Amino acid sequence: LTLERAKTARLAVQIVGELVEQYGQGGPCFDASANFSYGYDNSFLIVDADEAWSIETCDRVWVAKQIKEGYYSMSNVYSIEDDYNLQSNNLERFAQDQNLWDGKNKLNFAQVFQGPSPCTDARLKAGRKLLENLTKHGNFSIFDMMSILRDDQSGICAFDQVRGVRTTSSQISVLTSNEKSHIDTCHFLTGTPNPKQSLFKPFIFSNNVRLGSLTVSTPQKVTAQRIHPLYSAHQQAKWENVDLKRLQDFEHEGIMEIINKLKSVENNNVDTYETLFYDIVSAEIELLREPPCTKRS
Repeated sequence: LTLERAKTARLAVQIVGELVEQYGQGGPCFDASANFSYGYDNSFLIVDADEAWSIETCDRVWVAKQIKEGYYSMSNVYSIEDDYNLQSNNLERFAQDQNLWDGKNKLNFAQVFQGPSPCTDARLKAGRKLLENLTKHGNFSIFDMMSILRDDQSGICAFDQVRGVRTTSSQISVLTSNEKSHIDTCHFLTGTPNPKQSLFKPFIFSNNVRLGSLTVSTPQKVTAQRIHPLYSAHQQAKWENVDLKRLQDFEHEGIMEIINKLKSVENNNVDTYETLFYDIVSAEIELLREPPCTKRS
């Protein structure tokens, strides 16, 4: 709803806040609700080429913090304390009605509304440490961001085969303020759970974009099996035979080509990329199916 209605990050903050205050939140945070019955109070990271905001919510209240410089990391725990710039109208009243805040000093959102969560708190700290290390020289790149999303020791790359808790998909958005370029934004998406085995595939918005059906799941009302063809290809792949180096080289070359396009001032027609995402998905599926190359002695 926010992406549909907002043209700027600042307006998006307002829309999210209004929706949360008016309608609240509910429902399970997992598709397999029989195994996980708890709900979800969402956090949002909203960014355009000019501004960045973090929004954290609890029931029908929220706070928003503007990110003005450096890096920022979010996880499944509250991280905004008393340093927020915007808040819901009913924030203090709600906290007092729930006997969570005594009305003294400025309300600390994270301390008031959050219980202890050592697992996700550790993931938040690990993510911030990774960002700190990779940004300290001022040359942070999309490949650095990919390495963070693929880091399993921190828990950011979640792939628990036993409980089924795993990363749903991974996304990196590159936003530029190059007004001379006809292509100033590109999103890189995996569309599959394990980013260590998935390609980050470029997607560029255009009026005539064609996604195809390889990443479209069957609606739940039709069948309980909602796996799309790309997901299925990853499940069926014989990973011991997959040439991961070939996948990585293919990904790297494609990303460098797109990044150079973003930096270019040439008249690049965005509609020439209308099937870009679909084409890369098709190539990924073929690379997973192809047997590894063998060297002749």
